[in-house]
Amino acid sequence: MSGKYDVWENKLQNPNATPISLPLEFLKAITHDFSAESELGEGGYGVVYKGVLQSGKIIAVKKLFEIRLKDETFQNEVRYLMGIKHQHIVQLVGYCAESTWEAIEQPSGSGNHIFAEIPKRLLCFEYVCNKGLDKYISDESLGLEWNMRYKIIKGICSGLYFLHEECRIVHLDLKPENILMDAAMIPKIADFGLSRIFGKQQSRIITDSRAGTRGYMAPEYQFQGVVSIKADIFSFGVIIIEIMAGRRDYPFFQQGSPKSVDTSFQYFKEKVLRIWRNKFLATSKFTSVAKYMQQVEQCITISLKCVDPDTAKRPTAKDIIKMLYAADQFLDIHPLELQFPFESNKLMTCSLHLTNNTDENVVFRLMEKRHNFFCLPQYGVVPPRSTYILVVTADKKDNLPKERDTDLILHHSTSAKYIKPFRRLYDCDQYLEETEELGNVVQKLTLKAVYAMDGEPTCEIISVEETDVKLYALEANQIEPWIITGHADGCVDIWNCNTQKSMRLINVSRAIVCSVKFIERKCWFLAGSTDGLISVYKYNRTTKVQATTRFIAHEDSYSIRSLAVHATQPYVLSSCGTHIKLWDWDQNWKCRQTFEAQSTVNQVAFNPKDANSFASASDDHTVKIWSIDSSEPKYTLSGHLGGVNCLNFFTSNDQQYLITGSDDKTAKIWDMQKRMCVDTLKAFMSPVISSISHPCLPFLITGTRDGAIHLWNSTTFRLERILNIGCHREVRGLVALVGSRRVMIGHDSAVSMLEIHDEVPVDTKGKMKVPNVSDKN
Repeated sequence: MSGKYDVWENKLQNPNATPISLPLEFLKAITHDFSAESELGEGGYGVVYKGVLQSGKIIAVKKLFEIRLKDETFQNEVRYLMGIKHQHIVQLVGYCAESTWEAIEQPSGSGNHIFAEIPKRLLCFEYVCNKGLDKYISDESLGLEWNMRYKIIKGICSGLYFLHEECRIVHLDLKPENILMDAAMIPKIADFGLSRIFGKQQSRIITDSRAGTRGYMAPEYQFQGVVSIKADIFSFGVIIIEIMAGRRDYPFFQQGSPKSVDTSFQYFKEKVLRIWRNKFLATSKFTSVAKYMQQVEQCITISLKCVDPDTAKRPTAKDIIKMLYAADQFLDIHPLELQFPFESNKLMTCSLHLTNNTDENVVFRLMEKRHNFFCLPQYGVVPPRSTYILVVTADKKDNLPKERDTDLILHHSTSAKYIKPFRRLYDCDQYLEETEELGNVVQKLTLKAVYAMDGEPTCEIISVEETDVKLYALEANQIEPWIITGHADGCVDIWNCNTQKSMRLINVSRAIVCSVKFIERKCWFLAGSTDGLISVYKYNRTTKVQATTRFIAHEDSYSIRSLAVHATQPYVLSSCGTHIKLWDWDQNWKCRQTFEAQSTVNQVAFNPKDANSFASASDDHTVKIWSIDSSEPKYTLSGHLGGVNCLNFFTSNDQQYLITGSDDKTAKIWDMQKRMCVDTLKAFMSPVISSISHPCLPFLITGTRDGAIHLWNSTTFRLERILNIGCHREVRGLVALVGSRRVMIGHDSAVSMLEIHDEVPVDTKGKMKVPNVSDKN
């Protein structure tokens, strides 16, 4: 090519240069005189040719048809694109506006010619090698995988936001053919021939010129000539539907009532969701199925909002970006299909894992779509960077239901602000409603719940057994696989942990049984009740039970709140009101010492590292450390802002600690050597009322008044995960089964068995040990 074109060649090498006027002669040269070999494609307004520069760089040269040419259209496109540089908008690099005199044969067929000035109008763009989007989205089951489709949707929206908000341009001809794909499959909006630019105060115009592509044109533009940014939003909605469904198949403009339109919308949405869910589940590489399904559901929701005939109900590009961003930022949810192994007349459970990978709180609500088979709704808050396990419980049934599956709906929304604890479902509903009213995103995800005749339990909760009478106390036997529970009707119940069945029900009092304890070395169990009585029973391995003694432990303040058994001495502590008493069973249950705590004592516990001391948790916000030989406390641990409900000694890396739970919705870790708080655990939404240290695993386990179970690393004190079991509230007891990964949980209305998986056990000093292959329980 002659050196006379070097000036234009050099200018076109600069990607940041302003579009320049290019001579027709130069454009002929780089396209081989617009040869058929250089042709890239043809559209409604012209033919696009490949222009090859001497450097090898390629540009796209669009030669507009003379017969359809309108100078206004050409000038508009040049003017609009001159200053635009955006990743998702095809970049104009040059233009040509020349005229040539040509002899044109007259249409009469006489052979006569006339000379006419023929305008030549050409536009030069960056070369986009992969042609139009329409070549890639012909069918939802072929071509592009979801990740790429989602990336394309976000890219188009980003370009549209730039046009609308930064340039105040309405494209008016958005369609897959006008979305060009580059080598990295990045979408670029092209063809601005029909575009309109708005002044600062303009939001819409009326026109008689209604050019565009049917099927993508907004109804108000097509029929009334109304031009606004919402016309592009409509087109974008159709494109999203086409990207997801493989065809322009949206349920609009159907005759009938609004209700029938809503029904067709829901049918369409469920159909697309089903197609993509099946594809994800069938393709092993889709490991984050829940994340993808959230994106799919959000995109369907967006697309149907976009094609709403009411322009006021269509979102803006900014709104859409916010919704798409939210779909990426919320929860990882697993599984999408909850499997409930059916067993006649037993509660069925399945766990739903909600993982929050953000630095904000995530509010959630899980509910049934239609039926009433499950213990729902469940609701709560997933703290930042943590996992919340919802144990969904299905009701007892005699036979496998005819309807084997049903839909569950999960709503969730992020919040950077402090969230006041929800005391009831209404509070959560109100929060989500207000969030939407403020223009923030509330995600909605449809989950499938399926009953199966066979199959293993799919959650850490092995069993859930509801109690007929409200539960107040729970304790585990350290030799036999038994637990004992105390109830509101004055009864205690002995359960077999292996069979998860009640073995023996004993009526020990007319009052509520608030505390129960096994004394394994004597084959006894104790029951403390609200009438101030301590009842002592002897048992044997066949669970034959015999009452041995009963005595009034506290006459003045009645209710026995807590009992503690010494590990080596014949001592039992009881707390009632502000009083603590030390009992010696070898001395016929003689009271050896009385301690005055000055405030209601909620729990007492002997110190396993010091045979002569114990700790008490009180309503005056303190923990007191006592010697069994003195009626005055040795020292007091202060720091909680509410009553202290529970405490438990534990060892980690040879260091002794104490964990305490409080009405202030925190748990604190106390270093017993330094006598100071070394950490505060804060992920709670309600008072902490139960706490234990697992003897074999590196876990601290806490239970709250709203029914949540929190698992904390006992070395780092990091929150590992949260469990919420069915709709059961108040965790009134936690006990670890010795030599096992299992923990028994006593709610106010149920007993559950939790098995903790995938953790390295610890020894009795709190040090990690390599698990034995046989250590499966």
